[in-house]
Amino acid sequence: MDTQVRQEQITQAALNLISANGLKGLSVAGVAKRIGLVPSAIYRHFNSKDQIIDATVDLIFDRLLGNGVELGSDHGDRLTIKDLC
Repeated sequence: MDTQVRQEQITQAALNLISANGLKGLSVAGVAKRIGLVPSAIYRHFNSKDQIIDATVDLIFDRLLGNGVELGSDHGDRLTIKDLC
């Protein structure tokens, strides 16, 4: 499977684990299990657990930014931080 697709799957699985169990509940083995890989296969797509966390933070940021853009188009120039929360 394409590396970009796998990275997206891994990142989404990491986000799901973090949302369910907190950051302490995130493990490479847990991510691998969620997407049907052996843990060592994760390292073909990310060099470390920290890199997975960085990609997950990027995913969260991108989603928040996307929500802000959508809200901004609905609210014009009246968008506030409260609208994003």
